[in-house]
Amino acid sequence: MLKKILSTVVFALAVGAVHAKKDETVSVSGFVKGTPSATKFTVGSRKGEFTVDCSNAKVTYDGKRFEVAKLTGGSQVSITGKLSGKTIKAEQVLIGNVRGMSSTKKDDVKKDDSKKTETKKSESRTTKKDDAKKSDEVAKTDEKKDSKSTRSTKSKKDDTKKTDETTKADEKKDSTAKKSTKSKKDDAKKADDTVKTDEKKDSKTKKSTKSKKDDEKKTDDTAKTDDQKKADAKKKADAKKKAAAKKKADAKKKGDEKKDPPKSDGN
Repeated sequence: MLKKILSTVVFALAVGAVHAKKDETVSVSGFVKGTPSATKFTVGSRKGEFTVDCSNAKVTYDGKRFEVAKLTGGSQVSITGKLSGKTIKAEQVLIGNVRGMSSTKKDDVKKDDSKKTETKKSESRTTKKDDAKKSDEVAKTDEKKDSKSTRSTKSKKDDTKKTDETTKADEKKDSTAKKSTKSKKDDAKKADDTVKTDEKKDSKTKKSTKSKKDDEKKTDDTAKTDDQKKADAKKKADAKKKAAAKKKADAKKKGDEKKDPPKSDGN
């Protein structure tokens, strides 16, 4: 039971140590083991065995860049980078020597590097000449374009001048036409004012005539009203006379009946 507890504690401490060292910047020196790939190799050191990832590393040999795939087992290297578990993500790899590479090969490598440098310089000189030539051609093309542009600008100015003259002539015509139109409008307005004045006079005359007719109608209505009143009064007087005559006749009839009462059949 005690052994199990101790083993668990040791395991936990080991895991904690591994996590604590994750992404820690380290420097490791040692020798290449096995055959490297294009971007990775294994290094053996006093700190242990690590896989070195050179994907984003600067790998140099004698101060010059070196391909990882050309390393051989036993080559001496110094690595600086981030440690993640048992993998070092290298930032810089310095190669002390390459096992199996003779001094002749080193010289050949240096010569190749020298040739590459010279080739690059030559290409750079050629590129500069080509750039200068292109620049001259561009400058000539620009000059031609400027010349054409100047001619085009002059032509445009002439056209603009002609257009301005034509516009001024048209403006004069428009001004004359506007004056004529304005004069016509003024005449038309005067004619309208005269017509309106005449219409007002006619309207007043019509109103006056209508007023006279209305007055006549009122007079007729008043006369009719007086006649009607007289007729109504006469009718009332006649009615009263008739009523009085009837009343008188009825009274007379009653008086006669009292004097001579009707005889019965038995007497």
